[in-house]
Amino acid sequence: MERGLGCIKMGDLVRIHVNDLDNKSIINIIENNKLFLFCREYLEDDFNVYCTKGTLYPVIDFTENSWLIQGDICFVEVEKTDPEFVLVVFEGGEN
Repeated sequence: MERGLGCIKMGDLVRIHVNDLDNKSIINIIENNKLFLFCREYLEDDFNVYCTKGTLYPVIDFTENSWLIQGDICFVEVEKTDPEFVLVVFEGGEN
């Protein structure tokens, strides 16, 4: 995969729901580089593509209502309820 993620197979990813985790667990998963957003559609405007369809983006931080990821050209804040992104955790071996 792109973005220095090594070889992550889709079978090693598990879809999770925000309500299943407390903040301490989320922080631990982020610090271990295992929390990602999967982009289901292109996020773009008339000038740039910010996130590419079919790409995994590591979650860098979060707030009560959003995830922060490094998009293709800049940081992107994604609402936790955005249907264009799926929250997944890497459950395989070392990536």
